[in-house]
Amino acid sequence: MLKFFVNSLFIIALFAANNALSGGIVMQGNTLVDRQNTTPTSGMLALALDGLDRQQPVLLEDTITLPRASDGHFYATLIVNGVDIRFLVDTGANGVVLTKEDAGRAGIALSFLKFNGTAETANGTMKIASITLKTTQLGDVIRRGFPAFVADGVMPSSLLGMPYLSQFSQIQMVGDNMVLHR
Repeated sequence: MLKFFVNSLFIIALFAANNALSGGIVMQGNTLVDRQNTTPTSGMLALALDGLDRQQPVLLEDTITLPRASDGHFYATLIVNGVDIRFLVDTGANGVVLTKEDAGRAGIALSFLKFNGTAETANGTMKIASITLKTTQLGDVIRRGFPAFVADGVMPSSLLGMPYLSQFSQIQMVGDNMVLHR
């Protein structure tokens, strides 16, 4: 059984790596879909690569496993308002915070934002604006009308904090993986 599991991972990873360079693949439920020809590859396990330098989740029936990146952090690429946004998973953050760049890519009208809130970060105090995301999706977990913030300062990455993570029944560290249980 373990040999089958490892071989399946290898085949899926080859498919994903081959297609990630030319437009990528996306997860739709437990299905891996090539964006260029929309041919699905189904299975209980699906692995999506969004570029060779990014760690992507491994999706099983009731879990999403995020592998630790080479910088020691965990990242997840969510589909936000129809656009892929890469988030740093931050269990110490009490909000979901987008960079201005990511917010703009997700269709948020930056010129209408009111940066009248503040957030304490590792880099000091930062002005933030409240927003509502139309849709967020990680694997087959879809949320509509999700509250979030846009940071007025410089951030290396958008942050996926506890308001989003708390929708999972359990967050578990297993070796170099963060496992989100649905």
